[in-house]
Amino acid sequence: MRGKFFLPMIFLVAGCYQQVENDHGEPANLAPSIELTGRVVDQADLLSAETEKELTRVLENLEKTSGPQFVIASTKSLNGRKIEDYSIDLARIWAIGDKHRDDGVLMLVALNEQKVRIEVGRGLEASLSDSFCSKVIREDMLPPFSAGKMEAGIANGAARLIEKMQMVPTIPANDNVTGTAIQDRKAS
Repeated sequence: MRGKFFLPMIFLVAGCYQQVENDHGEPANLAPSIELTGRVVDQADLLSAETEKELTRVLENLEKTSGPQFVIASTKSLNGRKIEDYSIDLARIWAIGDKHRDDGVLMLVALNEQKVRIEVGRGLEASLSDSFCSKVIREDMLPPFSAGKMEAGIANGAARLIEKMQMVPTIPANDNVTGTAIQDRKAS
């Protein structure tokens, strides 16, 4: 965790992907400050190398066996943006999930703002409802976060989401099978 602690925090609940466009039909207010480098993008340096490696392994396995693509990201700052907008823009830029099934999940933790959000693609809303994701944040993530244990909170939240997704697996898409699926989606 490298010394990053949160005291009692106010967190936002889960949301669903939305189309965010300006008047010209182009993406608006994109959040380019975090580059997609893998299934775990820890810009705020909240995770140990061991935890990051283990989460990456688990997320790769989820994608190969159940289909949904799940990315965990942390940022030092939202740079004055609302976490809802920032997370939706990241999910869109990174093209998380299969584009036909819309089955991506993004967990975003914002260190300076002390906020967390779980974005869920429409294809997973039946399994990962707003109320379920809110419960994950409240019950599995906030208690460790409040105790200064960011790594445990992120791991707990990820484990609960993965457990729920594995209960209702989808058929892995062809582009989910390769180890470079994330990078392939970003390029297209």
